[in-house]
Formats: sequence, structure tokens, C-alpha cells
Amino acid sequence: MMKARELEAALDEVLGAYGRPEEKRGLIFGDAEREVARAGFCWSATEGVLEEAASRGCEAIVAHEILYVPGGQQLGLPPDHPELPANRKRRELMEKHGFAFIQYHSPLDDWPIWGVGRALADALGLDPDAASWPRHDVPVVPIEPQSLCDFARHVRDKLNMTGVGVAGDLDRTVTRAALICGGFGKQWRVSELARIGGADVMVTGELLDYCARAAIEANIAVVQASHYTTERPAVVKLAEHMTPRLEGKCEVLLLDTGESVSYHGREL
Repeated sequence: MMKARELEAALDEVLGAYGRPEEKRGLIFGDAEREVARAGFCWSATEGVLEEAASRGCEAIVAHEILYVPGGQQLGLPPDHPELPANRKRRELMEKHGFAFIQYHSPLDDWPIWGVGRALADALGLDPDAASWPRHDVPVVPIEPQSLCDFARHVRDKLNMTGVGVAGDLDRTVTRAALICGGFGKQWRVSELARIGGADVMVTGELLDYCARAAIEANIAVVQASHYTTERPAVVKLAEHMTPRLEGKCEVLLLDTGESVSYHGREL
């Protein structure tokens, strides 16, 4: 067993040098002296994740995403304001079970061993060491020449999704994939990063309509997965990396956040 502050320190040894220094990280909520025998590693600490953590005897939550839905701030309210039901439920569960909440967002994005880009490449069966990097968090990875339709199926199946979005000619051949993880696809310049990196297809989590149209006009196909599925592989890698480091002190459990939506329609 270890204290929450000791778990934070162990994670900081791995991730502390990376990410945006102004961003909140480490122990965000809870008692630093909390005794921790089990830590649940997750992508986002939703109501369902917190309930599972409690049922499995976790005392600490290690998450990539922020604890509270940020909509309250847009209304001029505190992030945990009870007007937002999701935030009220999460705070109630955090307090009820005395969880320590430890967060590493951009540090996990930028982790050079298994950050989100490298981890997604590996999850897709691609070689992250063969990637070029037009930006530090956007790998462009060679793939076996195949039709866009076949590559879209491959992404869908490797990420265990019910479906993916596709923009472009399904019969065209693609050979280099830019991996735009998580919410990066909401940035207008992502298709330009893909173009600079020599990609002919980009895999995204979230995606602005503007970005999809810019990609199409740059002759870059798009396969849209989801924010969760493109970042979950890095959470899995972090849990695997921390397991031997915490052996004998804290058991590491992987808690799946799951998709927020399911996909229906004509199969590829």
C-alpha cells in the first residue's frame, strides 16, 4: 500500500517532464495522505467509471481527461457546479468513496515512450518508429497499400468500433496515414499537417466539418474514429508501464470508459 501523494510522485517520475507546464496535473482532488492499495486507470472518470472503481475497491483514480464537464465555466459557473448533473454526480461519488483523483492530460499526449500518437499507431498494428512527425503529437505512419475502404475497416476493427466515418473515394489506394488523436481534429490546420507529412489519409478522433472539407480538397482521405478510441491505447500503455513500477505497493486496474455513442448504418 502507498499514499496518494506517493502514487502521484511515481507517475510524475514517468510523465512529469512532458506536456504543458501551465496545465493542472497530478493530484487534483482528494486527500494526499489517502492510503491506496488499488488505482483505477481510465480515460475519463465518468459516473460509470467511478461506480466501477468503487465496486472493485479502488482508492485512487488515474485519468487522462479532466474530472468535470467544462460546460459550467461557459455559463460563468464553477467547473463542479451542481447545475450540471454529470458534475454533481461525479463529485458526489468522489466524496462518498473518498477517491484521490490524479490527472495527466497533456503529459500523456506528449509522453515519448507511449504518448497518444505512438500508442494509437501500435494499436492499429503500425510501426511508430517508422513515423515522420510534422508536429510532435502527429505521427505520419506508412501502411500497406490498400483501398480506403479496407483501411477504414481495419481501423474500425482494431479499435473495436461499431463503425467509423469516412471521407473520400472508397476505392482509392492509401499508403501513409496521419494519426490525429483525440480532439486534435477540431483544429483547422490538421489536414495541412497531414499534407506536410506526406499522408494520403488521416485517422482522427473528433473532426470539424471544416477540417474534413479542407482534407478532401487537399486530396487527403479521412477515417474518423472517436476521441475515446484514439486515446484509450495510451491509457492502456500507461497502466502496463506503471504495473511493474508499483508492484508490491499498489495494484493497477484498467477501467474502460467506453464509447459515448454507438454507430449505425450500412456496413463498409
